[in-house]
Amino acid sequence: MGDQRKRVAILGFGDIGRKTAEIISKNPDKYKFYGIATRSLTEPLVDICKELQPAFVSVGSPSATGQLKVRLNRNKNKKNQAHIFFDEEGLTRISTLPDVDIVVNALSTSVGICATIEAVKHGKFVPIANKESISIAGSVIMPLTKKHGMGRVFPIDSEISAVERCISAGRDLDKDSKIQMVFLPSSGGIFYDKEKYPIERLHNVTPEETLEHKNWPDMGPDVKRYSALLANKILEALEVHYFFDIPFDNIQVVIEKTSQFHGGVLFSNGVLVSQLGPQDMKIPILHSLLSYDNSHRKSYHDKDEIIISEARHLNFNTDSNILSSLNSLLGLKGLVFDIPDKARFPIIEFGMDALKEEGTMHAAITTAIESSVQAFAEQKIRFTDVNTVVLKTIQVHRQIIQKHPDLDQILSACDSAKETSSSIITDIENELKIK
Repeated sequence: MGDQRKRVAILGFGDIGRKTAEIISKNPDKYKFYGIATRSLTEPLVDICKELQPAFVSVGSPSATGQLKVRLNRNKNKKNQAHIFFDEEGLTRISTLPDVDIVVNALSTSVGICATIEAVKHGKFVPIANKESISIAGSVIMPLTKKHGMGRVFPIDSEISAVERCISAGRDLDKDSKIQMVFLPSSGGIFYDKEKYPIERLHNVTPEETLEHKNWPDMGPDVKRYSALLANKILEALEVHYFFDIPFDNIQVVIEKTSQFHGGVLFSNGVLVSQLGPQDMKIPILHSLLSYDNSHRKSYHDKDEIIISEARHLNFNTDSNILSSLNSLLGLKGLVFDIPDKARFPIIEFGMDALKEEGTMHAAITTAIESSVQAFAEQKIRFTDVNTVVLKTIQVHRQIIQKHPDLDQILSACDSAKETSSSIITDIENELKIK
């Protein structure tokens, strides 16, 4: 019958990429690590290439290519020799390899958009942790997946994966029940502690302080900074919207400090379906890989569980009712819910409102978040200035928004938002220098 294993390519080798490779390593009868594209030459990359011997490796520079060939002793060992190359189109080349079945997009920022689209066009199954591909280009990618012969995308993000599982479980109970509300959880991050971080102190927090995320210590620095602002919830709301066709008015961000509640879905039949579990990204990664042929199991961890709650008697029409209902249903699990403080996390309010404008606004918001968080990391602006940059970029883009854009118009909107946000960042930077 030949080799029945699924051939997997990985784009990016941060936390998600490494964990995906670990899963492949532990399941050699199911998966073959076939290719990887990554920006940097790192020790974990060298180690995994030695262990799993991918057929294709793309790295970020010609010098890195030469170094990797030396490190892997390719001149001495001709057997199973990898094709190691530097290519500006490396992401696309790896994501469209003819023999690859699954392309895991584990990139950060917007660099993964075109590779995602090309993988789908080549019929690949694409588990995706790259929020920006969907938040920027979801209006192009998702319709593409519905065309004959095209590939599929599947969420890896813990919250979006949880929502997918909750929707599946709810539909198993009642296939005709409508989705009434989706709950996106956040731990609130380090700055949710109002005693340690009173709101006036947030102006002066450092980039290093934003990296202290106790619940998810393995997250990359960009994701941790997004989380400190709750800006990641804006991108996740876009993922929910595009993956599951949920209106933004039906998406509610809630605070759950332990990060054991990964997501929940309230159905019109009065059932609340929730996914609870440990802070382990291998759970949603494995779920996505197994979903290639719908071979996923109900549980991947002894503490990973889907909770079905009867909520017909409860009210979810106000913030206070949402809190009391969630605490009533899930309080026995040791969970306590809250609604984000809009003064502390203003992006939740103005960001979610702006998402409803649709079109290129989604690309503009995502780009503004990416640019301003990077500027904060480089200490060009203060932590709270990120909200200012994003809000002002929204206001400028509102004058040029395109409601039904194609990919070129979306990428043009990204360029425009980048230019706008950069100008705003420069103005703030100059003001801070004067002060």
